[in-house]
Amino acid sequence: MPLCDQISVLGILKIEHTDILSKVILNLYESPENSYIQINDMILVAKDKIVGKPTGSAIQSARSKSLRAYELKRDIKNKDK
Repeated sequence: MPLCDQISVLGILKIEHTDILSKVILNLYESPENSYIQINDMILVAKDKIVGKPTGSAIQSARSKSLRAYELKRDIKNKDK
């Protein structure tokens, strides 16, 4: 059975072989630039990677989202001082 047939997207991922998803996520997190990407965003990137979709823009978007969240948190913390 092709890998693409093992994956179903119904709002939430359903994957018969979760070890595949885990390996892809671990591989993506090996890159230091991805270390702050939230797991929910990384799951979506990994799903795209597994089915063969380009992931460059999704990775960039997830990195930007994480950076914005960090900066917002920092700004709120500094505002309270």
